[in-house]
Amino acid sequence: MSHFGDLSMGGQKSMFALIRNLDKSRFEPLAIVPYEGELSKNLASAGCTVFTMPLLPLKPKFYFQQISNIASLSRIIRTHCISIVHPDHERDALIAGLACKFTNAKMLWHVRLTRKVGTDKITFSLADKVIGIAEDVRNRFEGMASLDRKYITIYNGVDCDEFKPIDKTTIKAKLGLEPNKFIITFAGQFKRGKGLMDLIAAATLIDNDNHQFLLIGKPESENFLAEMKEAISAANLESSVKIMEFQSDIQNWFAASDIVVLPSHEGTEGMGRVLFEAMACGTAVIGTNISGVRQAISQETGLLVAEKSPQSLAEAITKLMADNDLRHSLEHNGRQRALEFFDIKNHAINVEKIYEQLISVKK
Repeated sequence: MSHFGDLSMGGQKSMFALIRNLDKSRFEPLAIVPYEGELSKNLASAGCTVFTMPLLPLKPKFYFQQISNIASLSRIIRTHCISIVHPDHERDALIAGLACKFTNAKMLWHVRLTRKVGTDKITFSLADKVIGIAEDVRNRFEGMASLDRKYITIYNGVDCDEFKPIDKTTIKAKLGLEPNKFIITFAGQFKRGKGLMDLIAAATLIDNDNHQFLLIGKPESENFLAEMKEAISAANLESSVKIMEFQSDIQNWFAASDIVVLPSHEGTEGMGRVLFEAMACGTAVIGTNISGVRQAISQETGLLVAEKSPQSLAEAITKLMADNDLRHSLEHNGRQRALEFFDIKNHAINVEKIYEQLISVKK
């Protein structure tokens, strides 16, 4: 189950990558999405049956729709003999857990964020198993019954054959980027918690004209996008900070970048998928020292900086611009870390083991 129908965000990319890499001789995936869109089209192309259901916020005005969703999901489970329901958003996990109570299906909650929400206790109690994408996710459920039995950490996976190093001069030329420009890229949803205003402020502190910031993604709201543009204009950064729509070939943009930066605030990330995607592409990374992100980046593979600190961001960017040896070392080590810890093939195998455990236990 996916709470969003786009394919521009980390959770949906992770879901799609998992489904593509499941052993179809043993598991038949079906997907539920809130509306038809890029995610449903890609899932269908991968041979996955897709259902649409209005997955809405847990607010009083939507309670009747949520009750209807529980009934609809229960019918889908029975009709298609579904053994496991695998949501990755707390709102959907609550609905899935209640639907599973009326059937023989198990609920596997895939938790992608470290921040706590008010429904965590009841949703955790409804889950038969909980996967967290980083060790820090476990802290979200500290003190809850059966934590050791229910919870397991499985890092997200990236296709390291698709996300791979490419000669930077070649790929910059292919993408129309200036070959001698130092490219600093952010990729993700445009929202305040991603630290974009910090990154724009950091751009004003870099005393070097031979660089280009690329902000690639989709805005959470038009108001925030307007605020970003206003900040760029007010600082006269139009020539060095470029806002771009989400790119379906994001792996090429990561490979062309000299640095990928994720300046997120605490509670916004589970792990920061773009970081290990960039590392798989052999690109140096900078992230904020927050839960989850500090597990994606090791001392040998990237730089961690204080959150909400444009000065720290600017200093880290400037350091990697000036020190080619350090940057190249991070590039090499990052690729190796991605292969060792974040390869999608290993991720799929580890999730399949959880599926097998759940199927083997009678409800």
